[in-house]
Amino acid sequence: MQNMAGLFTVLIIDDEPDLLEVARYLLNREDGVVVLTANSFAEASAVLSEHLIHLIICDYHLHEETPEAWLSDLRLKGINALFLIYTGSFDVEEQHFPPVDGCLRTVLKTDIKGLVESLRTAKLYWAS
Repeated sequence: MQNMAGLFTVLIIDDEPDLLEVARYLLNREDGVVVLTANSFAEASAVLSEHLIHLIICDYHLHEETPEAWLSDLRLKGINALFLIYTGSFDVEEQHFPPVDGCLRTVLKTDIKGLVESLRTAKLYWAS
């Protein structure tokens, strides 16, 4: 497993290529951040087998699947990355997305400030 010394590694999982690239661009602008991407849980699992990931940003609706089981399985495998649920659903508060151990919060894909603030929060968590 590669550990990029001194860098904070983020994995973004989304099946919408344009939104994946926008999120990658925004987060790559932050100092010391390396952003990896995947467009499925299978692809994300392959990335996780090769890299130490600090933060996973995951679309809530991915190829008709939701991430709860996949994220819970990561915990059973001992992966301690923090999670951020990233969604295009404008009724986030009404969705009542199920809690996942280690989930920072749920943000809208249009909430750039929330995305960047969550990244900074995760960096502080891992710095302590």
